[in-house]
Amino acid sequence: MGIIHLSFMIPKYGDIMTSPPFPRSGVCMDDEETLFNVRESNLDTGLRGIPVGTCQTSYVDPMEGVHYVGYPVEDLVDLEEEDVIYLLLFKELPTKEQSDKFRAELVHRAESLPTGALRVLESLTPGSGHPMDWLAIGIMALGTAEATGDVRADSMNLIARMPELMARVFLLRGGRKEQLKPRNPELGLVENFV
Repeated sequence: MGIIHLSFMIPKYGDIMTSPPFPRSGVCMDDEETLFNVRESNLDTGLRGIPVGTCQTSYVDPMEGVHYVGYPVEDLVDLEEEDVIYLLLFKELPTKEQSDKFRAELVHRAESLPTGALRVLESLTPGSGHPMDWLAIGIMALGTAEATGDVRADSMNLIARMPELMARVFLLRGGRKEQLKPRNPELGLVENFV
């Protein structure tokens, strides 16, 4: 069942769908029956009270698909990842000069992971926990090890360090610490992760 089909199964704002046969799960086994129980009171909240459903950088149109800062995602697929990140942060596509400067800034911010954050990851038992738990622990360790209090600076630090953090999580959790290699500043974010 495609995502477009699912979007038409969700009722109009404020309408109430009939209860599924498995009321505790909210999901039915038969794709012709109600899939979600959506009420006006829970349309814009979720994640334990954290507001969801609105976003300043993107939106999904049921017919036109995903848009980032007004651009259809299809128009962005051939851009460098760093240029899409720039778009999300600054609400405009970068010029060549802005793109080069932004990449250089990310390279500079990625020069080293804080020692405290590395120790936290290295203290975990290989093979334990879910990879997303490891990643969450790594992100929290980065946030506590070197937070600046400036949202944009902290965001840039996290973005710049995510490829190395994800690679370390993958290798450390897999018990392959010896395969860790220093990042290559000549490569982009995705290439350094791989």
